[in-house]
Amino acid sequence: PTIIDVAYAVNPSAATIPVNGLVPLPNDQVKGKNITISPDNTKFTVKIGGVYQVAYDINTDKALTTGARLLVNGEAKEGSAVGGIASLSLSRLSNEVLLRLEDNDEISLQIFNNPIGTALLSAPVGASLRIVRLS
Repeated sequence: PTIIDVAYAVNPSAATIPVNGLVPLPNDQVKGKNITISPDNTKFTVKIGGVYQVAYDINTDKALTTGARLLVNGEAKEGSAVGGIASLSLSRLSNEVLLRLEDNDEISLQIFNNPIGTALLSAPVGASLRIVRLS
């Protein structure tokens, strides 16, 4: 497929994400021509609808039962969820999905089932998010 637009951002520093909090991605931002990033660096808005490939990685400082998922307009996209299972501890949460998005849909990366807060690793990348418009 042909890439029409792309956005990318990372959080390379240690950060504590609150219970069910959004992951801020303030660094190394590659802003697409039709994808904008909110001032708090937690929400990416696609100005033009289409099929998007969205991928994320989260690295924690220790194995946790925490999960990660994408939100679209504040609603969880369950097919994007990884972890969040009490019997499964992970230190790396990663997924890639295809989403059909509408004009002005907003994408966020959320950590959930996070009762104590999660410290992100500072090296090489605590968290990253990539959004690619394919059609």
